[in-house]
Amino acid sequence: MVDNLWIIEADGKVRKFREILKKAGLTGPVFATGGHLFSAPKSLHPLLIDRDYRDFRIPVRPERVEELRQAVKATHHLFVATDPDDEGDVIAADVGMIAKSINPGLVVTRIRLSVLHDKVLAKAVQEGAFLRPEDSVPGTVRRVLDRWIGGTFSKGLPVGRVFSAYLAFSATRVPVIGKVVVRYPAIEGAAYSATIPLTPDNRKEWSLRLKELSHCPKAVPGTTKEISRNPPFSFGDALLALRRDAGLSISEGARKIQHLYENGILSYPRTDSRGLTPETAESLLPLARKMGFSDYDPVRVPEKPDTSPHEALHPMTGDLGRIRDPVDRRIVEMITKSALGSGLPPVLAEEPGPTNLPEWARELNLWRPMNRFGPDRVVSLPAGIYPDPPDAAVLSGLMEAGLGRPSTLPSHVMKILAQNVLGKDFRPNGKGRAAMDKAPEAIRSEEFTRRMETILRKMKEQGASVQSAMREILSTLPEPVREQMESALADELPADLSEENLPEIVSPREIALDWNMD
Repeated sequence: MVDNLWIIEADGKVRKFREILKKAGLTGPVFATGGHLFSAPKSLHPLLIDRDYRDFRIPVRPERVEELRQAVKATHHLFVATDPDDEGDVIAADVGMIAKSINPGLVVTRIRLSVLHDKVLAKAVQEGAFLRPEDSVPGTVRRVLDRWIGGTFSKGLPVGRVFSAYLAFSATRVPVIGKVVVRYPAIEGAAYSATIPLTPDNRKEWSLRLKELSHCPKAVPGTTKEISRNPPFSFGDALLALRRDAGLSISEGARKIQHLYENGILSYPRTDSRGLTPETAESLLPLARKMGFSDYDPVRVPEKPDTSPHEALHPMTGDLGRIRDPVDRRIVEMITKSALGSGLPPVLAEEPGPTNLPEWARELNLWRPMNRFGPDRVVSLPAGIYPDPPDAAVLSGLMEAGLGRPSTLPSHVMKILAQNVLGKDFRPNGKGRAAMDKAPEAIRSEEFTRRMETILRKMKEQGASVQSAMREILSTLPEPVREQMESALADELPADLSEENLPEIVSPREIALDWNMD
């Protein structure tokens, strides 16, 4: 019998977690779930969702579930330290359900770690609270609702809340598919620069204009201005930067960043925030000095908004030299410079005088930095057209539309590209338009997702149930859409699916049912 059992998600974090346990003076074995313990059947038909919005789920790794069942029999206190996000809360709820079914008297504590550090762990243990199943409501509702939508409307072509909304968004906007870097010649000194979004509609125009630049009248110096620094990277920002500047695919970049987090080198990655807490910004001061950013001031760093549960990406160690893999080192350097750069003074820039500029060039916001030396200098790319790879173009569209969550963005990108629903201009092609039309207009609107997320935030604060959250979300849909969806629900879930050859480790009916900690 052991006093404590620690539950985390990733196998790759076990070694690091053991290290910080020891440093924090804590004991007990560490068990990794390997991600989600349960998933829905791969096929959307039958739907397998009942009228109480409970869904049929099966073990992802049956042997892992059995190992967990055995482990909780021999422990007094279970600490669930799955990731501090909605997916982590779903996994935590599943762990709690299994634990309570085996050991009803077991004390189960939920702890949330923003970083893998012994002091953070010790504080999290002190502040830990009983595991609340209602914390898993947002993640559960998204999972059930997305399967429900897909199973109801996917007839021959795929329909999905994010997938269909992305197609509708892409059909009504001019897609940004890269950037154009303009280097306008000056009478003396460095050229003036501007960056313009590249679209399918302006690509030919800019291809011609870039060739004509050498024949344009040279710019003369004009006024000076200050340009604010960029904020620290969100997860999406980092993935785009790594794709564009380091050549890493979106999925590979996500995998690499997760690996660096699991090894305690980077902060929690799946974040939509572009701000840091004052304490974190202050903690980066020694690293800034070490890297030569003498003008770094923590006060200038954008503060994490209250609506974001996590901070922007930032380094967790000042010893970047111990990172041996050159790709890993490049990733950490880019994220570090993003975080530290946000605390630097604005860039002092010079604009060209407008009098001898062509009319089209006056609207470009051309400028050049007054300071061209030092680690905080702004480096401009050579003039040219820089098209985005397909996965970067899709990711930037998802981020612009506000679709998908940080943890799901890479998988949404891959699913959209795998369906071959986009033309070369990144607008829906024939298949894409047909798939888009399969989804009701109310569901393929990105506004539906925004309303849903607002409702889920409110319901989580109130400790609401899956049923009440789902009913409120459904109330935002037109009645014909609701009726069509409700007609697809089952009166009850099956006890088994023989064709799935499910192992009798955890009852599927038990997984589907709510549980409580009383």
